[in-house]
Amino acid sequence: MLSDRRRAKKNKSTNKPHKHQVYKMESNPRGLCIIINNIEFQGNLSRRVGAEVDASKMKDLFEKKFHFKVVQLQNTTTGGQCRSAAIVRAH
Repeated sequence: MLSDRRRAKKNKSTNKPHKHQVYKMESNPRGLCIIINNIEFQGNLSRRVGAEVDASKMKDLFEKKFHFKVVQLQNTTTGGQCRSAAIVRAH
């Protein structure tokens, strides 16, 4: 009996995706990427040092390599994230 890992590897190499399983991304921009980067937190939680660098690298990757429009949200509450998503969805 094959282990789960070996079975997944075997299936991965022998099964090609069906036409309806592939999502074509040919438009420019290809889509919208929303990066939520919470650095500061309330209470006793510590600041996420270096998070700005991570967000900047992600922004560059999605804009330059994947050709997405990127919107960054920083230090937003859950409510702020929901409001921002609603605004983006409306446009």
